Amino acid sequence: MRLIRQIRPQVMVTFEEGGGYGHPDHKAAHRHAKAAFYAASDPTQYTEHLAEGLEPYAPKRLYYSAFPRSVFQKLIQTAKEMGIEPPDRYKDLESMGVPDEFCTTHVDVSAYLEVQEQARQCHRSQLAPDSLFTLIPEELRRQFTHTDCFACEGKMLKEGGCPTEDLFEGLR
Repeated sequence: MRLIRQIRPQVMVTFEEGGGYGHPDHKAAHRHAKAAFYAASDPTQYTEHLAEGLEPYAPKRLYYSAFPRSVFQKLIQTAKEMGIEPPDRYKDLESMGVPDEFCTTHVDVSAYLEVQEQARQCHRSQLAPDSLFTLIPEELRRQFTHTDCFACEGKMLKEGGCPTEDLFEGLR
């Protein structure tokens, strides 16, 4: 909350409610980021900030990063066709990812795939030996990670404030 009032971001991004794949830390990050997004603009919240010169501030948009279910299903199907058998935790395809209609904004990140891979390598705990993203060849992984999906927070979606290709559209 303090950082929101200090930095005053136009856009915030966090995990979707399910934490991407159920990770408890990601689910907690979602809850806390969403609560901070709304509390930062409320002058009755964290009144000690006012004494420090930190005024209430409302970011314009809140997005949730997500993985569309249809993409996950196609990835698993393609892996099987290549002779790669996904671990059992990938068997319930209806629980993997989010419904496609959840994704309001699709951002082409193909120019950043190498940076994305380098970042992934920095988080070895996220690269389990039986992770589907560890088992598939890099070329296939790139086919399924060239577009990032984001869901615009519900209130903004209802008000029509969610661009379809750029998280910052209309804010620059």
